[in-house]
Amino acid sequence: MSSFARTIDYDAKTLREERTRRQGNYPTYGRLPLQEERITALLSGNFAWNVRGDNTVPQPGRFLDGPPVAELRQLEIALVPHGFLKAALAGNPTAMSQPIVGPSDVGLSANGRKVTVVSFNALGKYRVNGTINDQNLVELVTTWIPNPIYGDMLYEFRYTQYKDFGGIKFPVLVHVHLGDPVLNPAHNIYEIKVISVNANARVTEIPVPDVVRQAVEPPVRVQTEKLADGVWLLAGGTHNSVAVEFRDFVTVIEAPLNEARPLAVIEEVNKLVPDKPIRYLVNTHHHFDHAGGLRIYLAQGTTIVTHESNRDYYLQTLFHPGGWTLQPDRLATYYPMFMISRRPAPLETVGQKNVLSDGVRTMDIYHVQDMSYALEDPSYRQGNHSEDMLMAYLPKEKILVNADLYTPPAPGA
Repeated sequence: MSSFARTIDYDAKTLREERTRRQGNYPTYGRLPLQEERITALLSGNFAWNVRGDNTVPQPGRFLDGPPVAELRQLEIALVPHGFLKAALAGNPTAMSQPIVGPSDVGLSANGRKVTVVSFNALGKYRVNGTINDQNLVELVTTWIPNPIYGDMLYEFRYTQYKDFGGIKFPVLVHVHLGDPVLNPAHNIYEIKVISVNANARVTEIPVPDVVRQAVEPPVRVQTEKLADGVWLLAGGTHNSVAVEFRDFVTVIEAPLNEARPLAVIEEVNKLVPDKPIRYLVNTHHHFDHAGGLRIYLAQGTTIVTHESNRDYYLQTLFHPGGWTLQPDRLATYYPMFMISRRPAPLETVGQKNVLSDGVRTMDIYHVQDMSYALEDPSYRQGNHSEDMLMAYLPKEKILVNADLYTPPAPGA
């Protein structure tokens, strides 16, 4: 990110974020370098949209298949230091003071310093906690947002190295973190070195374009294409699934995105093969967009087939029933009987190869080799999309199912 600027009008509840991104030091793996691109993200009331070049792009969707983008941007206004103070004062807050002792890094304060944690509800549902240090500076603001993988997922803003900008104290270092590092390494979204702050600046009104006002979240559609007898592509969205009929059961490959997509796919499979249960769900890899629907299949007793490296993560984190208060799914809501009677939950892991067969039809499930760096040779770069990547092959039909490994070029390209 070669430039970043954010303007917030707290009274009008508007936000304008302008950023320029270009190819950095991350290797391109043979692809063309990222061309420099300027993106403007905007919020006005309940409407969110982006501007890329001359194009207005409505944002009626959801962030990581969790909160609506507009709602998240409204929440983020309450997560910056001064926005937090304003929202807390207006939000019937509670406060707890506690000294920091021992080796703890709570609140990012030095050992033995006293901090105050101020807490309130934002937008009627998001619990926001702000840590104010012994210099009355906001050092840490956290909240939780819904996510199909984590459930209630930690969203954390760290503010350090405060500096006086013309009479306004503001942190020079802003670090944003997503996900609980106790459960998972989580993800650092960005870190900003602030070089200028202008308080009470004259800001222009942000009118909402008609195309943004009229935009709605696209419906979930499943478009079925028969690939062979008893084999169907279930498309219609950004991510696809494949259904394969066996003698006594059905296997579905891939459960992407969120709860809504699998529910629609399951309904379509039940129409295609009305008298057979979905016994297996083959999960190609652990990335959020490909594992976001696994809990929905698990909730109905389907056995999840995934690479052996995912076992502990799935059982301990992804399939945990608790901590789903913001957007409870079927597994959290009903916690089906087999979760108690079957320990562990129905999960089969793949080492190098597994075979599903009914004596007539066979599906070979392979672990894709060499998907990571060869550490002994830093110059060697192979694939590296995900080390747990699986592919499914139907030898009789000669159909290979892959995810994120190969995309056919456009016709004539």
